[in-house]
Amino acid sequence: MRGPFRSTVEGVAIGAAAAGAMAVVAVLGVAMLVPGAGTGARVRAGAAVVALAVGAPVDLTVSGTAVPGSERLPVRGGLPVTLDGTVDVMPLGVTLTGVAVLVLLFVWRRRTLPGLIAAFLAFVVGIWILAWLGRGGPVDVERVASDGIGVAFRAGVGSAVSGAALLAGLALGGFLLPAVWRRPIAAVAVVFGGVALLGTVVGLVLGAVHGGTRVAGAALLAGADVLGLLPWSLGVPWSLDVDGPIAYALRDRIDDPLGGGTVRWRSAFIVMFATGVILMRILTPERGWPGAARLGVALAAGSAAVTAATAATATATATVFVIQLPAAGIALRGNVFVAVLVGAAVGTLAGLVPVPPRVRTHGVPPRRR
Repeated sequence: MRGPFRSTVEGVAIGAAAAGAMAVVAVLGVAMLVPGAGTGARVRAGAAVVALAVGAPVDLTVSGTAVPGSERLPVRGGLPVTLDGTVDVMPLGVTLTGVAVLVLLFVWRRRTLPGLIAAFLAFVVGIWILAWLGRGGPVDVERVASDGIGVAFRAGVGSAVSGAALLAGLALGGFLLPAVWRRPIAAVAVVFGGVALLGTVVGLVLGAVHGGTRVAGAALLAGADVLGLLPWSLGVPWSLDVDGPIAYALRDRIDDPLGGGTVRWRSAFIVMFATGVILMRILTPERGWPGAARLGVALAAGSAAVTAATAATATATATVFVIQLPAAGIALRGNVFVAVLVGAAVGTLAGLVPVPPRVRTHGVPPRRR
């Protein structure tokens, strides 16, 4: 009984550590984005960001005042205005932190079924607690933006629990697969994780050099969302649907990259993706069609997951006294089906490229399996 009990305790610690790491990154990012908020507000806002990171929507209420005829809504002076909306976007910097801690700690400790189940349950419970804490406001953020703005937020607890279960299931379920499947999945995860880390580091450097703490905070939370540009660079179509005056103001800033006009950016990410595919092939030395097919399936799943995770939706309704007006409706989505096809084709073709056999430390080639 000692072995299973110890594995269970370790699994609980691993799941709790993963949820705690997500909370730390989220609170730190919120603290840099909103330096004027109090400690309690930062903790609750960070908990709401964790809920976003597992796919749960967060309801927002922004209250303030608006000057008639002004494009800024709300600002100081004028009519009282309230914006009620919902945001559904995954800050992948927080998401991948939890996945990395969950997987790496489980690899480090014993790979037992009781430990895996305990880690899964502890992670889901930890996310449930954080989502329950992810409510607060109205928080006065006048030091950050215009005077007189208050923000209230509430995370979706049920959606956070189901999202956490799905995320932990995908992360830990790979340990139940045969070794021939674990290798290509691990190769895709390593490459995608490296790109996400690179995007985060570049954003932090830019924030430290030019942008300040707010840019660094945004990079810490969502710099990893640069992963969505990998399938985009290979031609996966994205659609941007906007409605409302606030959404129209934002559309001009991001519509051109989605339309494919930025040839240099697309070329840069194509080169990055090609480099990553070469690395995936090196990390999966199996030869022949079976190994190529497995790499294709792994890359297809990774491309689909990245495309789905980097989608974003936001809606908002403005209330002036008792009059409600649509203020914004934004939906940014990639075509997951095309992402699957592109990933499968690229991964399979890459798996057919011959690579030199790996050599052991003493210079003896490994035995064929």
